[in-house]
Amino acid sequence: MEPNLNSELNQFVIQHITRLFNRRDFNELERMGLSKESATNVVNLSMGDSSRLSQFRVQIGDIHIDEKRLNMIIKMNQHEGAKNQLIDQMILLEASQSMLFELTGMDHIEYRERRKALDLPKGSSGRPVALTEAESIAVNDAWYKYNDDDDLVRYYNVGMETKISLSRVWQHLQIRN
Repeated sequence: MEPNLNSELNQFVIQHITRLFNRRDFNELERMGLSKESATNVVNLSMGDSSRLSQFRVQIGDIHIDEKRLNMIIKMNQHEGAKNQLIDQMILLEASQSMLFELTGMDHIEYRERRKALDLPKGSSGRPVALTEAESIAVNDAWYKYNDDDDLVRYYNVGMETKISLSRVWQHLQIRN
């Protein structure tokens, strides 16, 4: 016997109707094409009746995909994922919590949790060691080289190129500016 491909969709539709009804969101139910009376009938089904209804081989509802919105959300999600990976890489390059707070709004709790997830020890406290003259020149050159980048990416690129701790890079550039 062929599997019932509609049962999961039907079960979701029944659960969604129930959630909307319980939230008293009758406008959304109506937008879906369901009257209050029909929604009441669905909500009042016994568990057995609800299960049997979901097993029907016909769809009890249709899905309409807003492709433009879906693709926009996918891009936003990918951008956010890339940003999170960049922040993790910056933490590995010893970016300080104060630096990430200024650049991203990250609070100390999230910073600590990320360090823990990256299996890093507790962050150091106190001022970072000042740059040597050679390090200062390297940081300044790299800073100007990546002038077109967003600040978060720019600091990451400077750290990667110079191999200098981002907390030291941050301190140097804050003092310089």
